[in-house]
Amino acid sequence: MSEGSREDWERRWATTPDAGFDWFTGDQVPEELAELLARDDLLAGAALDVGCGSGNITVRIAERFRPTIGFDVALPAIRKARQRGRDGLHFVVAASPDFPFPDEAFAFIFDRGCLQHVPRATWPIYFESLQRMLVPGGLAELLIPGQQPPRALSVRGIRARVAKLRGRRGGSRMVAISRAIEKHVPSGMRLEKVVGAYPVRLPSGADRVFTHAVLRKPAPA
Repeated sequence: MSEGSREDWERRWATTPDAGFDWFTGDQVPEELAELLARDDLLAGAALDVGCGSGNITVRIAERFRPTIGFDVALPAIRKARQRGRDGLHFVVAASPDFPFPDEAFAFIFDRGCLQHVPRATWPIYFESLQRMLVPGGLAELLIPGQQPPRALSVRGIRARVAKLRGRRGGSRMVAISRAIEKHVPSGMRLEKVVGAYPVRLPSGADRVFTHAVLRKPAPA
């Protein structure tokens, strides 16, 4: 990540609550994550929260995995996250896809809203890093938000309503992201699930379309 991008994120986190992201508000665990955390095939071990922001979800992941590490590129976000400190929970400043973590360090990796900011040219590095950092049998879950819905009376909003009336529900960008994920999954990982246009209920009660993917690093036979 360039220094300019880092400065932009730090300014955003320093001046706007939760950087203005509607999916970072509140401490409610996304339903998709809650369902995964309830699975009985999860390995014990450490977890990584990629782009953790203020740590509101990291603390919930830490209820299931020890230790849990959250990282974000913005120091102001990490300062907020560290106020949630507890045993087994750690927050560091780092940038994706340059993950500064050792091989086979995590049983679970969660990314909510980070991958879409990684340049597409470096997606192979991102996914290879997931494979490298996961223990055999470990899981990674990705939730990638679509664009913020346009205001109803804006030009984009009117166009969106016209498209909906014509039977075009959109989501083409999200489908393209899901296909890109399929393309970049390393040979040493298995894609358990990918949904291109997946509706997610936000803590505010609003609905937002995400791409949802679950990947596993298979254990040796």
